[in-house]
Amino acid sequence: MNVSVPLPHSKYQALSLSPVTIDDASEMVVLLNDEETVKYLIGPPYPVSIEQIKDYISSRPSINGYCLAWAIRHNGRLIGE
Repeated sequence: MNVSVPLPHSKYQALSLSPVTIDDASEMVVLLNDEETVKYLIGPPYPVSIEQIKDYISSRPSINGYCLAWAIRHNGRLIGE
């Protein structure tokens, strides 16, 4: 089950939060391969493969099965974590 929490009282009402899942991997690859995003990447080498993203997401810490990483979306488009 994937839950997305809208932030209606935020200054940016189009934002929402949802737990990061393996399903986010393809969206993250698109985001990480975006030319504007890549200019600001310091960490992993470009281009990042789908397998690297899946490994990263599945390695995110959780406590008792609860996700500690959250996907940040703007109008449904993944913009960060």
